[in-house]
Amino acid sequence: MPTLHHLVRHIQTYGNEHRGLYLFATCIFFLILFDGIVSYMLPVIITERGFSTTTMGFIISASSIVGALFDFILSRFIHRVDFRRLFFAMFAVVALYPLFILHAYTIGAFLLAMAFWGIYFDLYVFSTFDYVSRYTKKEEHASSFGVVQGFASLGGLVAPLVAGAAIFKGSSTDLFVAAWVALGISFLCFLALAFYSQETKVPVIQEAKKKKGMLSELLLWVRIGKILRRPVLLTFCLHLFNAVFWTLGPLYPHVQTGGLFNALLLVSYGLPVVLTGWLAGPLTKRFGKKRVAFSSLIAGSLTISSISLFSNPGLIILVSFVASTFIALAWPSISGAYADYISETPSREEEIEGVQDFFGNGGYVVGPIAAGFFADVVGIPMTFTIFGIFCACIGAYLSLGAKQPITV
Repeated sequence: MPTLHHLVRHIQTYGNEHRGLYLFATCIFFLILFDGIVSYMLPVIITERGFSTTTMGFIISASSIVGALFDFILSRFIHRVDFRRLFFAMFAVVALYPLFILHAYTIGAFLLAMAFWGIYFDLYVFSTFDYVSRYTKKEEHASSFGVVQGFASLGGLVAPLVAGAAIFKGSSTDLFVAAWVALGISFLCFLALAFYSQETKVPVIQEAKKKKGMLSELLLWVRIGKILRRPVLLTFCLHLFNAVFWTLGPLYPHVQTGGLFNALLLVSYGLPVVLTGWLAGPLTKRFGKKRVAFSSLIAGSLTISSISLFSNPGLIILVSFVASTFIALAWPSISGAYADYISETPSREEEIEGVQDFFGNGGYVVGPIAAGFFADVVGIPMTFTIFGIFCACIGAYLSLGAKQPITV
């Protein structure tokens, strides 16, 4: 398995130096396993409780609206990012999330659950970027994100299988118990990592930071957003792509195979990152991080746009797998680019992370709403085609841009 190959290469190259990275990746695996199980069940539960696909999209997008607001709060009021503190807060928030979903029967109750989800995800993203940028060297950023996101994708790969099997048996309660067990294991890994990482931090140059007013902070966000407009627009498209899959994948129409087809569809979407994550490092070193990311978005989007042409479940799953193979290369590539920016300008870490996550949340706001609306109007398969064409056009625009240094 290529992910194992990438892990072996890391161990051979860095030895004990990267033990913390592997422990961190294990923590992420169980966290995403938890998240994937609950996320798979969410659209199913919402529609089963009488809400339309359009309403479901609005409900799911609420988490990202909260997340976008929380982005600004984090970068405005947290002046010393530390993954240990943020992860601890994240575990406290995310443990409550499934409880609200299980007992939600009104729009208000679902919106409250989405608020917890949005806050949890922001804390996860901020702390992940902090760990990789501060605990691995700059030249190792893309490869390190390949390891972390490979483990995350492995968790996302297992989650639909667990969820699909539970749906097939009709046991949603057991499913949520399994999710909490995964979260508990992730927390134990975090405790071990917090102890281990105390003495393993990679030194970075700290720049003095002046306390800024809210208007100054907003202007700085706008300035950084303009400088990083192409990377953040790519981030928007990747999260949009992901939101559509996780919103409509569990509902993709193919009743002949029951829940098994939907589970395999999401597995085909998650599997390529596990198989191809090890390629990110070599490709970005040769062609550049942003060039690999932009080209991958174009290829993956064009591939997924053809999915509505097929009715055979095997071909639909194959199209999903091929499209995701390209998209899988974009995630660690652009994440490595952001980590470079943070290393080059560490005093702007919170703002850079906040801006990129703001656009990521934007993708998760637009994605479920638009996906739900188009699914009601033209059907789920054609909705995938529409989003594929849109993201391919954005990727073509991004690929025309030259590298721009950051000076903030």
